[in-house]
Amino acid sequence: MEDMDVLWEKVECKRYELCRNITPAKLTPYLRQCKVLDEQDEDEILNSLLLQAKANRTSRLLDILRTKGERGYVAFLESLEFYYPELYKSVTGKDPTRRFSTIVVEEGQEGLTQFLMNEVVKLQKNTKVKTLQNTELSRKTRTLEDEFKKLRLANQELQAFQQSKDKSYFDYNDKLRSSNL
Repeated sequence: MEDMDVLWEKVECKRYELCRNITPAKLTPYLRQCKVLDEQDEDEILNSLLLQAKANRTSRLLDILRTKGERGYVAFLESLEFYYPELYKSVTGKDPTRRFSTIVVEEGQEGLTQFLMNEVVKLQKNTKVKTLQNTELSRKTRTLEDEFKKLRLANQELQAFQQSKDKSYFDYNDKLRSSNL
């Protein structure tokens, strides 16, 4: 393998593109499974109040991975290959092969299977949460639409009342003028 500094420089050359396009939450589970990130690293990347923008979170992820040396580099490329094949090709100049050596070497096929099952469970939970959120938003939308209809009707009634009041006022003024003549 090439010198680590040279390899990381290839990543650095693409840092802007990587930071704009990578969602760190997609990569951190894999990187934790590969044991290049720990829980504290993941928490800092995903939840730090200092890192509000996605690009800042991704930048911090790259900084942490660089401190992990070759292992961080290999796991990062594998995660790119899996989640962002176009970025993998941009960084390496190679087409993705979809092999996951880090998990397979460290954990065996069972580790990879467990990782994939955990990802499926997470996606199912996220889907359930999104469905519940959509249901709640639909309910709120219907409530607001009903309120809007009531307010529009009340506005129409007020306008009709105002017009009636204005007509009465003008009729009264006309009577006053005609009696003064």
